[in-house]
Formats: sequence, structure tokens, C-alpha cells
Amino acid sequence: MFYKQRNDTYIRIYQDIGYLVNKINHSDYVTNFVGTVFLKALSRKPKSLENITEEISENFVDIDKIEIKSDIIGFFQQLESGGFIVSGKTFEEIEMKDLHFSYKNLIGNSVKDNASMILPPNETQKYLENYLKINPQLMTFQIELTSRCNERCVHCYIPHETKTTDIEPSLYYKVLEQCRNMNVLDITLSGGEALLHPEFCNFLRKAKEYDFSVSVLSNLTLLNDSIIAIMKESILCNVQVSLYSMDPWIHDSIDLFTNQPKYAIQN
Repeated sequence: MFYKQRNDTYIRIYQDIGYLVNKINHSDYVTNFVGTVFLKALSRKPKSLENITEEISENFVDIDKIEIKSDIIGFFQQLESGGFIVSGKTFEEIEMKDLHFSYKNLIGNSVKDNASMILPPNETQKYLENYLKINPQLMTFQIELTSRCNERCVHCYIPHETKTTDIEPSLYYKVLEQCRNMNVLDITLSGGEALLHPEFCNFLRKAKEYDFSVSVLSNLTLLNDSIIAIMKESILCNVQVSLYSMDPWIHDSIDLFTNQPKYAIQN
């Protein structure tokens, strides 16, 4: 049997607890210390039960491997039923089961009472909030890629003549690496208009490489097939855009210069 972390699930280890969250189904679990050892053995690439057992056994030298394997199967069954991992007899079976978002696949977000490695209480977020009060942990970070914008929205409080700067790529990558080292979970890319930055696509790829849950704030006027492909490849948590009215005229009237030529992004 093979197991892998779902594409839309993120795992973080915070000192002596583990945290899993499915960003599509909005379900999450908190695990105890033993659970963190089991979580560390998971990967986004399929791994065999035998290899996982060998890896975990190195942490429990006094426990029989047969007992460890039994615990792994039971724990992973709980994670799979919660929508966090997938299993299969072949790589192909796993890839078929690791589906992207569907309303038919929504999973409840309650923690199981009988899960020995999953910490009480049932309200995961309340437990995590209390834990982080004692053990502070930066979990979310927003990066303004550029102050430039191709819109002139009537409600914008920033003078347009001051919107002139882009973040230096070296600074972006340095900040992203620091966030990874600090075990940050969520990264939001914003502007100005984020898609105006000439390195937007490369920035998105690097955030995916570091396994962040990534959100993008954008007006989407510069969206093209190339950017859409990279967004799909990066399995974004969400893309947030403002829709001011279902009436096109009202929506467009918010931008006084909506008919002016837009900047072109470089891919």
C-alpha cells in the first residue's frame, strides 16, 4: 500500500504538535507528539507502507515494527477519512483518487474523539488558539509585490502618482525563505496589482516549491492562459477579486479609467 499527502492539504509541525489543514474542504486536525512523528513520514509523493514503517521505527527503537505498522494503518485511515491523505495499491490509483475541488467531496471538519494521536478538544481552532498563546507561531504572511496598479478605482485611498515601486526579486526570495524557515503556512501575494510585477509567475512557482498555501489578491484584468496554467499548477488556496456589481456598467464605473490601455505582464 502507498500513501501520499493530498495536493490541497498542508502539514506543519509546531514544536510538539502537528497541524493538518485541507484548504479546500476547510477541515483541520491537531495531533500530539507521536502524531507529529507519523506526519513527518508523509510526502506529496507516494511512499510505501514499508518505507514509512522503517522511517518511523527509527524513532521508536523499543517498539515492535508490526505494532508500529498497525498504528500507521489506523492513523492514516483516520487522516484519509478526514480528506488529508490518499492511499492506493499503485501510484496510478493514488493520482486518480487525489482529485481537485468538488462540492461532492466536501468533508466535515470535526476531530474524531477516538483518534488516539489527535488531540482534544473537538474544536481544533480553539485548541490551536490556546496553544499559540503559549507558543507563538507566525502562520500567515502577506507580501506586496508592487505598488503599481493599472486601475484608477474611485475608492482607492493611495495617490496614483506614488504607485511606482516593485519589490526586488532578491528581497522577495529572501523573505520567502525566511518564511519557510519560520514554518509559515499561508502566503498572500498582493499589490497594487500583483500581476503587474514582471516576475509574478516565477514568484508563484517559488512559493509552490516551498509548499506554502498561496492566495493571490488581484483585479484579474491581466489574466491570460499562461498565468492561469501556472495558477492551476500551483494549486492556489484562493484568488480574491472585487466584483462591485452584477451590472457591467456599474462595475466598470468604479474604475474611472477602465477603458485606458492596461500594462502588459512579462512571462
